[in-house]
Amino acid sequence: MSAFLWVASAAVAVAVVTDVRSRRIPNWLTASLALVALTLQAMAGLHGVLAALAAMLGTFVLGSFVFARGWLGGGDVKLLAAVAAALAWPDTLALLLYTAVGGGLLALVVAAASGRLGPTLRGTFALAVPLLYPGTIAIEPRNGARLPYALAIAFGTLCVAFSHTYAPMLRLAL
Repeated sequence: MSAFLWVASAAVAVAVVTDVRSRRIPNWLTASLALVALTLQAMAGLHGVLAALAAMLGTFVLGSFVFARGWLGGGDVKLLAAVAAALAWPDTLALLLYTAVGGGLLALVVAAASGRLGPTLRGTFALAVPLLYPGTIAIEPRNGARLPYALAIAFGTLCVAFSHTYAPMLRLAL
């Protein structure tokens, strides 16, 4: 496993612990990860640092939109952007896809554990109605559970790490 994956995995592990305990991801952690990732990428060359910066900024812009909708917390967005800097292109796209899958699984587990699986699935369907029936309006659920989304980011990071090591079948053809 590369130094990039080790650094990202270690930072995400710390983020999981703090997010599960307090539902917060410290700024010092995300800033440190971004700084170390960009430094490591710079040592690999100009192309590496530019790819890392583009991945980080693109992820941050996308994450800011998601944050503005109230779907993710600010710490989650910053952590995701910092991990994107460590992984760079094309692994950032795989990170985002695997993180989304991990977030969906996390939401199902939390909903089932809290006895809200039915309302959660109905709320998800209500959001998807405009995709199925053009011209209709989505009805956003009023109250959602706050998830420790660092777990989903860890899932995405581990899937990318495993795709480089033990499970090459997880490697996405991008």
